[in-house]
Amino acid sequence: MAKSAAIAAGLGANRASPLPPALAGLNMPWIEFEKSENELEEMFTQIFESIECLIFEAYSVPNFAIKEFDSVEGLTINAGSLIKSHGTQLSIWCFSVMPRPRLRTIELREGGSRQAVDGCGLFNIQLESFSENSTIVGKIGFFTESAAKNKYTGLNGPEIVNWDNHKQAAKLLKKAIVQTGQPANKSSKKDALKRASS
Repeated sequence: MAKSAAIAAGLGANRASPLPPALAGLNMPWIEFEKSENELEEMFTQIFESIECLIFEAYSVPNFAIKEFDSVEGLTINAGSLIKSHGTQLSIWCFSVMPRPRLRTIELREGGSRQAVDGCGLFNIQLESFSENSTIVGKIGFFTESAAKNKYTGLNGPEIVNWDNHKQAAKLLKKAIVQTGQPANKSSKKDALKRASS
C-alpha cells in the first residue's frame, strides 16, 4: 500500500481505545486471519468491490472528525504503523444492512472530545502486528441477530438492521478473508470457502 504518514497517524489514534461499551464483554463471532501487507490490501480491495460500504475509524483523533474510507487507496495499514500505534480498530458499514450510523461523542477528561462509531449492524475489525517483518494479524467480529436483540444496548440498535442482508454481507466478508491469504486457523482455503458459503 502507499505509505501515508497522515492516514497512518489517524488510524493510530485507536491504540488506547477498548471495544465500544455496547460491544465489550459480548461473545461475538470473530473471524481471525493472518496476512502480509499485500494480502491485507487485496482483502480490503475485495471487500470494496463485493460490498457497497464505507469503512470508519472506530475512534477519531481527539478534536477531529472521524475518518471514513470509500476505497482501498485511503487505507494505509502496514506492520510498522500498527506496531507504533499498538494496533487499530475499524468498522465496516454496509449500505444495504442499516442506515448510516449515528456517531457517539466521548468527552475526554483532559478536555476536548472524540467521535466513535458503533452499532450492532456494523462489522468490527481489529488489526495489529508485532514485527515489521511479520504478518499482520487481525479479526472481524459482528453481532448475530439473536445476540443483538438480547444484549445490544448502544446506538444504532437491532431494529434498524436488515438481518438478511447482514448475513449475506458476513458471507462476502468471510470470502474476502479466505481468498486473500491463509486463515489464521491454518485450514485449507477450500475448506474455509466451503464454510463461508454454508
